[in-house]
This record gives sequence, structure tokens and C-alpha cells, in this order.
Amino acid sequence: MEQQCGPINWGDTNPGIRHATVRLWTWHALAEGAAACIYFRWRPTLFAQEQYHSGLLHHDGRPAAGYQELLALAEERERMAAVAAEPFTAAVAILFSYDDLWALELQPHRAGFHYLRHLYVYYHALQRLGVPVNLVSPAADLTTYKLLLAPTLHMPDQAMTERLSDWVTAGGTLLLGVRSGFKTPTNLVTDRPLPGLLHELAGLTITSWQSLPDGAGIEIETSMPGLAGSAGYWVETLQCNVSTTSISPMSTKPCC
Repeated sequence: MEQQCGPINWGDTNPGIRHATVRLWTWHALAEGAAACIYFRWRPTLFAQEQYHSGLLHHDGRPAAGYQELLALAEERERMAAVAAEPFTAAVAILFSYDDLWALELQPHRAGFHYLRHLYVYYHALQRLGVPVNLVSPAADLTTYKLLLAPTLHMPDQAMTERLSDWVTAGGTLLLGVRSGFKTPTNLVTDRPLPGLLHELAGLTITSWQSLPDGAGIEIETSMPGLAGSAGYWVETLQCNVSTTSISPMSTKPCC
């Protein structure tokens, strides 16, 4: 929806786009499973809002660069149809919740902490690795997924927690991020040990949490390769719960 086809109008600065970018974006959408691309816009408006936003045509009706690229795409329709015929499947999903977004916008507890930016860190990493991923709602059917990333599952309810537990028991892998389980669905802070309803599923207890100023960080102590470094921005101290699994009890470790 509203596929960009030239310069936008609402940024701090609004530079043009490189040659063949519209073609690139169209192919990318197709490869990700899009059934159609709807370009915004056909012709720029002469009045009201977004007067500076570009279109496939110029304000005077002459073809713009995006229009010329769409004409060139007509020669690639056969290849596009072949790609579109292949089913798009993803074994990885990222959990997206408007309730979590709104709650964290109301009380971010740290200037610069944005729900969408936080999710994008995970999405960007998967894109760079070439791993197909879907965004799913809290009510989505997870049976086709092997890995679910929940960058901040802030307000889980009992039904969702049970569904996640059943899915994990059946073989799914759940990755929980910071600030998970902190609130109830009515935006009340949980009165249970953090991460609240996710306490048993996560197998750990959050013993403390804080947001850090720019430039500050806490070194992460871990024996797991590739996870050493500095935790900043938002920091939680985790303590593994004693269980009968193969995971040994650990001392508390800071984790971002």
C-alpha cells in the first residue's frame, strides 16, 4: 500500500531516489509475497496536504521517473509472474502488538525508546541474513513457525501465555526481549515476579531493571560465545530459575 515512487514530503529533508529504485522496491515487494503494488501517488496534488509529495506524474502531468520505470517493468512481467507463482513461506515470525506499542508510547521510561524502532532492529538483522519473516499479531496461528521473536511482549494475557507455552512444548522456539511481561492487558503493572505471566515460560526472574543514559553501559558476563559485550539503553538483571532441566542455576547477569 502507498508504495513510494519518488521523493516524499514529510521528512526533515526529502532527497530524491536513485535511478531504478522503484523497480527495486517493486521486485522486493513481489519476492516478499505481495500480490500487488499500489503506488502513491498517480499525480501530485495542487492543493491541500502533501503538495510536495511526488507521484508517477509531475504536477503538470508529464511522466516522472517512477512512471518510466513502471513502463520498463512491463518487459519483466513474465519473470514477475513466475516469482509470484512461488508460495511465500516463512519459518520465523516477529510478534507485533498495538497494545504494547501504545503502552510504551505512554511511558517509555527512556527518551528515544520506540517500540517500532526496537522491532526494526530484529527485522533488519533477519533481512541482512536473508531470512524470510512475517509480522504476526498476538492472536496469530503459530503452528507453521519454528521461531517467534517477541522483542518486547509487554502486556501478555493468560490465554496468550498458555498458547505460547503449548507452542514451545510442541517444539517452537520463543525469543523474549526486554520489558516483556511487565504489565497486564489493562495497562496495570503486574504484582507477580517479573516477567509476570511469562515467569515460568521464560525460566528466569528479572531482579532489577533500569534505563541508562547515552554512553553508559554494563558489561555482560557470559560463557556463551558471541554474546559478550556491553548492555546499554535498557538493562535488566536476570536470574535463572531453579528447574529440573539441563540449565544450571546461574548468578544474576545483566542483559539488554
